[in-house]
Amino acid sequence: MTAEREIKFRAWDKSDSFLAKVKSIFNYKNSQYCTYSCAMEITELGVCESVVGDDCILMQFTGLKDKNGKEIYEGDIVGMPYESDDEQRFTGKPRAVVEWNKGSFTVKCFNGNRFDLFAEEGRLKIFGNIYENPNLLEG
Repeated sequence: MTAEREIKFRAWDKSDSFLAKVKSIFNYKNSQYCTYSCAMEITELGVCESVVGDDCILMQFTGLKDKNGKEIYEGDIVGMPYESDDEQRFTGKPRAVVEWNKGSFTVKCFNGNRFDLFAEEGRLKIFGNIYENPNLLEG
């Protein structure tokens, strides 16, 4: 028996530089302009907005949480405690990005190495994400 994973998304609104929870996703047929839209809950303003097409970047929830109980999404920048003699492994500093790759979620290190996200469950710490904290990618 396998555990079911909650399917949910967050989205980066490129036009307003804002990260929000996605309430719904719509696919439109026969439209050259928009391929989807996301109704976003903007809690700071207490209003709902709709972001269409290229202004919205979707990131899927992985089904896992970091060592502090924070939900891990695609685009999160993560690290984990240093536990190996292998210098390619993570340290307690931001060292990798969560990505969808070839049918599964992976952790891609800044040096290019990849690890299965689920093998690192409970050991990762989220430091930020690639949109709100691009400075962390400088390593």
